[in-house]
Amino acid sequence: MILLLFLFFFIDIILLEFSTLFFPVLREDVEFYSLIFILVHVAFIIYYIVFTEGKYKNILLLGLILRLVILFADIYHWFPVLHSGGDSEMFHKVALKNQICEEQVEMTYYSSFLTFLYSITYSSRIIAQYFNLLMGISILFIVRKIFDILDVDNKVALISMIILACMPNFVIFSGILLREAWVEFFVILSVYFFVRWFVGGNSLNIPLCLGSILLAAVMHSGTLVVIIGYVLAFLSYNPSTGHVQFSGNTVVFVVIATFMILLLGGNSEMFTGKFNNVESSKDLLSTVNHESEGGSVYLTWIKADSLWMGFVFSPLKMFYFLFSPLPTNWRGFGDIIAFIIDSSFYIFLCWNIARNYSLSNKFGSIKLFLLIGLSISVFVFSFGTYTAGTALRHRAKLLPMLTVLYAVSSSSLNIKEDSEENE
Repeated sequence: MILLLFLFFFIDIILLEFSTLFFPVLREDVEFYSLIFILVHVAFIIYYIVFTEGKYKNILLLGLILRLVILFADIYHWFPVLHSGGDSEMFHKVALKNQICEEQVEMTYYSSFLTFLYSITYSSRIIAQYFNLLMGISILFIVRKIFDILDVDNKVALISMIILACMPNFVIFSGILLREAWVEFFVILSVYFFVRWFVGGNSLNIPLCLGSILLAAVMHSGTLVVIIGYVLAFLSYNPSTGHVQFSGNTVVFVVIATFMILLLGGNSEMFTGKFNNVESSKDLLSTVNHESEGGSVYLTWIKADSLWMGFVFSPLKMFYFLFSPLPTNWRGFGDIIAFIIDSSFYIFLCWNIARNYSLSNKFGSIKLFLLIGLSISVFVFSFGTYTAGTALRHRAKLLPMLTVLYAVSSSSLNIKEDSEENE
């Protein structure tokens, strides 16, 4: 289904491109051209959801509608949209400039991608943002497929899908002109191929898994370390027997991985330092501004002068990265709202993962390897993140993976509780 969505997206663009040959007026009215494109493609998605998705139909439709509202609100300025305005405008202006200048500006791979997309859509920003929406809604389809493969408990699966469909911060990144949706999409796609390998043992899923996480890292290198959990599984887990067995190769990999973690931990600002002046939680009640007052900065008293001191403080840094703005750092109503609509979800997910600490059930091994990759990524992100606003933005990249881990853990817990009741 995901392949069909994107295939139809580009076929739609090609058809509209040909239509401009017969109706040149479309080139003069890009907004009309874009709305036709979006309405046709949205109709295709709705048709698929209504007639094929069964029990998840209403959740998926709600997720699609929320993302469309954010998309149109941002484009037509219905109301201020969190996270939009700074980097999104920069990406838009760079892509526009590259359409008319011979010397191309290449700030990031995302600006290069936008330049290409603008070149085939007559610089249509709304189509570019719709592509992000397409990635965002595709995440829900991928997670649903993962739950089917793992036979996750129905109640847990529904809770997980509702979180991903409706969580405000996550919805926003699917409708605005930022690279977050790209990163989120390829991170969860890597999880999908990993799960397929874990359950079925088809070796073709290994390069697909690694390739997906590399595509995520193209847009943000902080996600690259997720690959450590995958490779550790590929070296030590046997899908045919379901057993984990460590070998000499595994030990060598662990040593190399540890060195990488030390290196990345000491240089994490190269991945995450770009947005440390963002005041996102304050912007929940007002349009994005760049006041840079530093009020959302946390743990300023930590002075980790060496990697080893960094490891000592890493649990605290990771805690603040996942859950800030915490009550001890609230500066006003904006931080309280940010905590309620964002931090509280991460507390709920992490608490339920921690509740089921056992690795002895049928989900134990897959939980272990996903937890390793996710924890290392949180570790790297946490050392390049110093503000609540930045944390809000970066941890969203890992939310789909965290939600799958929650579902796996909670399903394991349900199995354990059911067996205890039967006794």
